[in-house]
Amino acid sequence: SSCTPSGSVGSERASCRAMAAIRPLAMAHVRSGAGRVETMVKGGRGVRTPRGRRCGCRTRRARGCWVVSEFDSEKMHVPSDSFGGNSPERHVAKSMRKFFTFVAAKIVLHQLEGVAPESATPMEADQPGDAQEGTAEARRSAKRIQSDYQQLLDMLQNHPMKDEQEWIQMLLQKNSMLGLRIMEVRKAYAEIDFEWDNLRKVSMSILEEGNDDMMQWWVKQQYGEGIQDESSQEP
Repeated sequence: SSCTPSGSVGSERASCRAMAAIRPLAMAHVRSGAGRVETMVKGGRGVRTPRGRRCGCRTRRARGCWVVSEFDSEKMHVPSDSFGGNSPERHVAKSMRKFFTFVAAKIVLHQLEGVAPESATPMEADQPGDAQEGTAEARRSAKRIQSDYQQLLDMLQNHPMKDEQEWIQMLLQKNSMLGLRIMEVRKAYAEIDFEWDNLRKVSMSILEEGNDDMMQWWVKQQYGEGIQDESSQEP
């Protein structure tokens, strides 16, 4: 198969030869139930799949060649025992519940940190009766906010969130209102502020970058010295 050059002529030719050498490995037919994956190394902007369709699912260039994948319409099967009987989506969702709990705790801590010093500002002592009563209530409110802040800070520093549900239970026992606030904030953040569409984009980008890095590393490990020697002999 041909390769599309991108760099010095010697290194490109050696790189193409290296990619051609791993073609038998890349031409992997993975059968899982009714689904099938065909991965092949080709040059150019895409390849004609065995069914005559043009495949546009490409990773980034690795040594001047495209790695192209085709998937059947059937979804790939994940064994049911992979995540204790849970689907991959449910497994990730449980992990994200822990993530959202931690994020909510940091959000509330930041809110309390900003309000506590302002609430603790001293009032004038020589005020009318109603004003003094309001001052006393403000001091009690400031004391509650400072107490909430210290309790939440202590929970985050001294009680690692290994299990987010157990962590919430512990917080509810110490301060029920603070625990309920964390629960409401984590739900609201997930529903309103978290960018789910951006999560998909970033996740796919990181996967593509990881595959690209590993492909280049593998080719370099297997053929790097040969590529360097052959390229140095080119005129």
